[in-house]
Amino acid sequence: MILIKNTILFFISVILFLIIIEVILRFMPVNESFNFENVSKESLIFRSLPEKRKIQVSSKFDMRRAIKKSINSDGFVSPKEYQRSKEGKILVSVIGDSYVEAAQVEDDETFFYKLQQDNPELDIYSFGFSGAPLSQYLAWAQYSKNKYNNQYLIINIVSNDFDESLQKYKKSQGFYGYKQISNGKLELIKGNFVKVCDRDPSFLIKILYCKIGKNSSLFSYLVSNIGIQNFTKIIKAAWLNEDKDYVANVPAIVNYDREQDSYLAINTFFEDLPNYSNLPSSRILFTVDGLRHEIYNSTDDSIESKNSYFSKMRQHFLTRAEYLGYNYIDLHPLFKGHYQEYGDKFEFSDDGHWNKLGHKVVSDAIKKSSFWKEVSKNSRH
Repeated sequence: MILIKNTILFFISVILFLIIIEVILRFMPVNESFNFENVSKESLIFRSLPEKRKIQVSSKFDMRRAIKKSINSDGFVSPKEYQRSKEGKILVSVIGDSYVEAAQVEDDETFFYKLQQDNPELDIYSFGFSGAPLSQYLAWAQYSKNKYNNQYLIINIVSNDFDESLQKYKKSQGFYGYKQISNGKLELIKGNFVKVCDRDPSFLIKILYCKIGKNSSLFSYLVSNIGIQNFTKIIKAAWLNEDKDYVANVPAIVNYDREQDSYLAINTFFEDLPNYSNLPSSRILFTVDGLRHEIYNSTDDSIESKNSYFSKMRQHFLTRAEYLGYNYIDLHPLFKGHYQEYGDKFEFSDDGHWNKLGHKVVSDAIKKSSFWKEVSKNSRH
């Protein structure tokens, strides 16, 4: 009888403790979900729930970099409301992954916001969410053109854009990805995405997650700030003592097949881009991230750096862009020059995404480019 009583008291204490933690976290900047919309036959594009609102974002267990990000009524991370380009008004679309989502910096610190601020005669719309690769950029380019009729396009390119474009290496729900077909070519396939609670879940999941978990600050904290869902991966990596070398947050060296597949993804992306963007190459600009770690360690001219996976992909991408007549900005020499003069880094100590300075350097580089001079000249006519 005493054991049963003690057990009941124990569970009551645990429940009260969890309730107290839940109440406390309600007043803390716990990282929230973007609440992505289902991607299906009815909704073909990956985006957040299309309604204007503010999203609380923060990082790590101590909820650092706590800021509010704006979601517009079209479901993209922007304080700007989008509307179809009016006659005589130049519209520039900016596409990318988490660097365009830019959850690490304030809305007014992103490179595209700075472009908009300095060029009020233009409309600048951004389309980007974490994890998107080259293949998904094509989908957003088509969406932007069809819905808003943008006249110019900027696409930001980073280290994990290449192999992750192939479903062979990454199957991201909701993102478009390349699938290899019999003749060795790639075909763009839409990946469907249906939220757990819209999949006719079991009774247990419906109660514990859909009714309780989704509305719990404690649950959000454990998943979004602590990353408890990755616990087994962390333990597995530690147990197997996996010690891979990384350059620009991707493996420094990949196997031959993965490297060749990445080249194929780049080549196919350039083949598909004219059809999806419906723009000539002269109206498209690529901003290509640099090898920042090597810049800080003064090893960017080393054999290891030049032979790294990202270095090879960068060079191939830039070579193809130049050959096909696209505008591009190689951010590596710009980051290198700025760092050598001022010694300030372009990302956070615990996060490889651009910080406020990184976005400013990118914005300044775009404004000085011949591409932007052409955009500005046409906006005055």
